[in-house]
Amino acid sequence: MDSLLIPHVGGWLALLVTLHFTVDWVFQSHDEAMRKSRERRVRAKHCAVYTLPFALLLFLTSWDILRVTAMSWTVFLSHFVEDTYLPVLWWAKYVRKPPQMARRLVGEKGSWNIVENGVVRGFRTPKEVDVYDRLLGLGDQGLKQAQREIDLDGFIAFVSEPLGKILLIAIDQIVHILFLLPVAYMMASRP
Repeated sequence: MDSLLIPHVGGWLALLVTLHFTVDWVFQSHDEAMRKSRERRVRAKHCAVYTLPFALLLFLTSWDILRVTAMSWTVFLSHFVEDTYLPVLWWAKYVRKPPQMARRLVGEKGSWNIVENGVVRGFRTPKEVDVYDRLLGLGDQGLKQAQREIDLDGFIAFVSEPLGKILLIAIDQIVHILFLLPVAYMMASRP
């Protein structure tokens, strides 16, 4: 391995991260930021605008169109996935495990309960009752969909608090930067 590869990757990564923060934060409207996680078209437009400066930088630093295309698609697709916030939701659900996300559905067809911190507590809120009503007759698919809805409600409650917001932003940015690592590596190892 080339002993200068790691410093070169670090240098390229620093440039890419600076570009990331500039393009992702400065050139994004509030409306776009609020809708992109739920609306594919809004997210695709945002990701195209986001990728354009990266593609220009990649083109200026590497005349190999195949490498530029591969790196540009890596930037676009990784940003498209991350801006769903699913990686952050999964981190919260499986790693952080905040109390707001401690609710699980258990039971069998037609007889489900919400279990919170190991205690069966049943359905209490109007939204939970609505979820329960829609579960009836849907079998396992209904259970999975209902659990996703309960997880999403818990996630929204978690990120509505100051610590949750800070962690949402931090984990989101860590994932964005990790997705830029292979691009930095491709840039540093170009012929």
